[in-house]
Amino acid sequence: MEDWNWTMTIVMIVAILVGIFVGLLVAPKQTGSTFEEVEAYADKQVANAISPLNTKISELETEITELLVVKNETEKEEEEEQEKIEAGYLIDGLFLEEAFNIETFSDRELVTLFDGKVSFDGEDYDAEEVLTLENLVLKANENDFEGIPYLTVPTYAIEFALVFEDDLDTDLIDDDETLTFKLFGDKVEISDWDLNEITFTRGTEHSLGEGDSITVDEKVIVLDMVLEDAVYVLVDGVGEKIEESDTETVNGVDIKVNEVLYTTKENQVSKATLTIGEEVEITVSDGDEYEEDSIWEWVIDTNTVGLVLIEEFTELEEDFSALTNGDKVCLPNEYACVLFNGVIEEDSEEYTFELDTKNTLEYVEVNGNFQNGIEDYDKIYVNATGIYDEDFDLIGTEVELGDTDLVLDMSTGDIVIEDFEVNLDLDVTNVGTGDENVLTDYGILIDNPEDSIDDEEFTIVVPESKLESSISLI
Repeated sequence: MEDWNWTMTIVMIVAILVGIFVGLLVAPKQTGSTFEEVEAYADKQVANAISPLNTKISELETEITELLVVKNETEKEEEEEQEKIEAGYLIDGLFLEEAFNIETFSDRELVTLFDGKVSFDGEDYDAEEVLTLENLVLKANENDFEGIPYLTVPTYAIEFALVFEDDLDTDLIDDDETLTFKLFGDKVEISDWDLNEITFTRGTEHSLGEGDSITVDEKVIVLDMVLEDAVYVLVDGVGEKIEESDTETVNGVDIKVNEVLYTTKENQVSKATLTIGEEVEITVSDGDEYEEDSIWEWVIDTNTVGLVLIEEFTELEEDFSALTNGDKVCLPNEYACVLFNGVIEEDSEEYTFELDTKNTLEYVEVNGNFQNGIEDYDKIYVNATGIYDEDFDLIGTEVELGDTDLVLDMSTGDIVIEDFEVNLDLDVTNVGTGDENVLTDYGILIDNPEDSIDDEEFTIVVPESKLESSISLI
């Protein structure tokens, strides 16, 4: 919605007021006109002039109201997202090129995960949801990353599982004794569990009396008759008989008859419980895709049902891109998400290197912030014999880099700053010769090595301490 042009509004109001004044000045001065007639004429002119202004004010009020509604909704969504993040679980200590070790999380870390009991055949059984992460890696130098840190999430890096205790014999599950629980926040019912294959009953359950009707997805469904062990239903006038515990598709709608309550008593009404929806009954096997074009596939064994990630988020692609700050990968219904919080911001120091000749000797001039004991420098010179100040007094073979934890070390004859090295001719480095910025594992940013080597000039940015990132489970 475009912002209102307040300048034009002010101009309009001024113009209207001027019009009113001019109108009063040129009002007819007919001989014999009474004061009342002149006053009436003036009132009419004022009313005519103010009418469009009132209309515009009304439009403005409507627009402001709509803007406030959008603003409030946006703020509410942001607050809810922030509350979810704060209620989640923070995992820090992620460093560049260090793979995330296998870790399993439960409700002890993420309170939204389930840990409790489920009922089956009159007994209660323990069940627990767990989320497993492995091999998530923070990278900055893949194709087109240009020295910017991204969290890469390879195939199988995220797995979710709802694990039932071994005492629960899933072979006993059938249409008469189903297992009901919540999966990704939705209620599901299992009517068959055969090793690594499960039959789900999904949809919404409705209890109807004979003759009752409901509307589902714009289709009218009528429980027309209730028989002893079956029902007769109509879907937009199309009828079919369905046996108890069976599922049929009637005029495009799946209907499962869960229970029939038949009575012959005149003062009572026969009833039935129906589950209605799209694909009310679905069978899935271990390794099946969760749904069409899903990033997840089913993981099922004799006492576990869950999902595993089957797409990789490792490159800068439109559909499955490596994660930048604020990106997340979520289970269905956003039941649980892995959120990348980006790199923890650090202060940094910038340094430039260029060749120079002083007193017929070649040096590398380095500009930046340096310290050696109580002495501060903003420029030093280095060669194979060591490090010199601006007066070419020898400092030594090592000098501290400003407020960082690192030093510039010349003890090997090359310029070494932690995991960045360059020779004294500024044409050989340990970060290659590519034309994209490079970020070392420590977090030192080297600007375009190819151009730097060609120009014999380097610019690097050194963080105060080793770059670290974090993720949140929300």
